Amino acid sequence: MTAAPAPELYFAPPPRSRHGGRAVQRGHLDHESQPSRARGVELIADRIAKRSHHDPVFLTGDFNAGESNPAVLYIKGEAARASEGTAPVPAAPGLVDTFRVLYPNEAPVGTFNGFSGAEDGEKIDFIFAPPAPVAEVLLARIIRDNQDGLYPSDHFPVTARVRLQP
Repeated sequence: MTAAPAPELYFAPPPRSRHGGRAVQRGHLDHESQPSRARGVELIADRIAKRSHHDPVFLTGDFNAGESNPAVLYIKGEAARASEGTAPVPAAPGLVDTFRVLYPNEAPVGTFNGFSGAEDGEKIDFIFAPPAPVAEVLLARIIRDNQDGLYPSDHFPVTARVRLQP
């Protein structure tokens, strides 16, 4: 099995900041265990919260979780926690799915295709960005290209172009 292609994220224009202008985190969550996915995003949120600078953060990757999964809802700030239980967790990052900013009702959006080109599954690959006005999503795509029915990965790549505000 080929690893999912890394999501592509383009910035326009290049941001200026004494810390480099942005932080990009990449994640690949477990494909079988919901508790592992939940704890994984909470650990990512903890790293985001503990950064020494507060430049905009972007989170990309194969989350192996659909759009209604608690792990995804937590990243978007739509759930107070991803895991079950009562132990304290970091505040939800409150990021937006760049694809859904531009295409809130688009269907089908499946990104796992199993090398078959199937589009009807869940969207499990994401590029998350800070919400407006910090970041403006200019372009977002699920790339479904193939060559004679052959796909380079079992996932469709996702891409986004984002403008950071000064």
